[in-house]
Amino acid sequence: MKNLLRAILNGLLALLGIGGVLLVRVNAQQSDLSSPTIVNDGWHPWYEIRADSENPKNLIICGTKWDALLNVPFGFVYASSDGGTTWQSVLEDRNSAWVTEQSCAFGSKGRAYFVSEASKIVDGEANHALGTTRLYVSTDAGQHWTQTLKTGWADFSTSAVSITSGRLYTFFHTPDTMEPGRKWGTNVGLLVFSADGKSVTGPFFDTAIQDFNYRGTYPSDAIALRSGAVVALYQAMDASGGEGRLAIIHADQSLAPSLETTVISRTILGKDCDSLDRGSLAYDAERDRLFVVYGDGCENGPIMLALSDDEGRTWTNGVALTNVDKLQRKIVSPSLVAGQNGALALLWEEGWYSGKWLLSAIRDLKLVEPPIELSDGVSKFEISNDSLWFQVAQSNTHQTGYSRFRPPITLNVVSNLNDVWRGSGLVASYNKVFAIWSSGDTRGMHLYGGLLNPWGVGSKQQNPTAQNATETDVTEQTVVLYGEAQHFDNTTGTVEVCLTLGNRGDKPLKLPIRLEAREIKSSVGVVSILNATNGLPGVGASWDISDSITGHQLPPRTNSLPFCLSFHLDISPKGASLPGAARLVTLGMTVSAPP
Repeated sequence: MKNLLRAILNGLLALLGIGGVLLVRVNAQQSDLSSPTIVNDGWHPWYEIRADSENPKNLIICGTKWDALLNVPFGFVYASSDGGTTWQSVLEDRNSAWVTEQSCAFGSKGRAYFVSEASKIVDGEANHALGTTRLYVSTDAGQHWTQTLKTGWADFSTSAVSITSGRLYTFFHTPDTMEPGRKWGTNVGLLVFSADGKSVTGPFFDTAIQDFNYRGTYPSDAIALRSGAVVALYQAMDASGGEGRLAIIHADQSLAPSLETTVISRTILGKDCDSLDRGSLAYDAERDRLFVVYGDGCENGPIMLALSDDEGRTWTNGVALTNVDKLQRKIVSPSLVAGQNGALALLWEEGWYSGKWLLSAIRDLKLVEPPIELSDGVSKFEISNDSLWFQVAQSNTHQTGYSRFRPPITLNVVSNLNDVWRGSGLVASYNKVFAIWSSGDTRGMHLYGGLLNPWGVGSKQQNPTAQNATETDVTEQTVVLYGEAQHFDNTTGTVEVCLTLGNRGDKPLKLPIRLEAREIKSSVGVVSILNATNGLPGVGASWDISDSITGHQLPPRTNSLPFCLSFHLDISPKGASLPGAARLVTLGMTVSAPP
């Protein structure tokens, strides 16, 4: 699976291990990063971290680890019961000489799941169609595991547990649905396991995906929604290889789930625009809102942010997460997480094979600078023995006959230092996030972990997740007044209005004080918010106006200093033809503060 995907993404160069392989060291000098932990040694090309929603101190990491001595990949699970301070290796799946495509998930009452695929090896070659998927279940938050059943190979799996039914949903890539003669392509399949892991139904499909005639359909980031439905992101390529798509698949909570898909973005692929795995999905359960970040297919292109308030069926237009000082950031292998109140954090590797990992908050539609540096490197070619991969292409003389122009057997020794096949490295942990990342140098590879506070980076603001935990709605005791400035820029389509906030209650309002957008619209076009503190462009965007307050509170019968709200207005042709007065921006909002 790795060969196929990376060939699609990067072509022959990635297969041969040619690229920016850099010396890496862990960078822990920033105050926002707790001392990083080495979770385990070695090359972990595929990994994801999951947290127990009922007890965030229970964490598991699962995926693929490489055994360079035996030249084989195997499945692993690491578990922590203290929030990531210490880790134990609790499970290894070595049921064949090729074990990959893993995913894991937490259910309720300490139940956890590990999905792992073992391919069938014939004369050193992996035959996935003959492979086996094994489901392992833990009833003590990942400390001990029991194999409960086996089924067919589930390629590129991703898993989540339905909140209402407790059933495990596992999405996977299904190349066997391809029939070029009928213009049927690959699909995303769904297996549904019982809560105890002892039975499975499916696979279930959405035939609309098959009708797109994709030649690769790779799911990731499965997420359980509060309705009981489960969604997953997937990347796909059309049959010609000229267009890449990022899409969502939605499965409802019924016993035989109904599936539907929505395309989020399309990218024209070419020599310099071939990146399909730059998407990551996150969920704000409090607001029932999905977020997605994704690339435009070009390594140096912008990273985009979009959101959905209807379980992924429709999406806002993507907004570039720009920063004037860092327009050329090389963002690959992103992981996105939503904290309380929709605060967003993004983890990424700065360029393929760099081993340089960064984490930033997303605010005002920008990656907050400077980000937290988790590891960095220098431009020096390095090779680590624990990430060497011996490959052999056997002779096909029994089928084609020997040709003097083609060697009968071809051997390769490939360096995979800092190569990440798939990484999902962030979970929310109380008021912070726990991150994992893989990096190394000539001395060897390591999987690192650390507890971080991205929402304190680059700003004097308090952590928004800590604020919101104790905020109450104070809208009824406040008034919003005109702040003596309003302006529309015809060149950029920017609307700016300045306001003041008045306290008309009989008690002071403590800091932080926030405004939150509950409705945003325009009668002449499409309007979006530009300067929200939490970076959102629409409903759910919030402004922390604490800087406009003198002192530590807003006393009764007093007003704040002016503060300004900015919007982008894209006037439609129909709106431009309307005569007379028009509502450029209609904003409905609430006010909150600590009790």
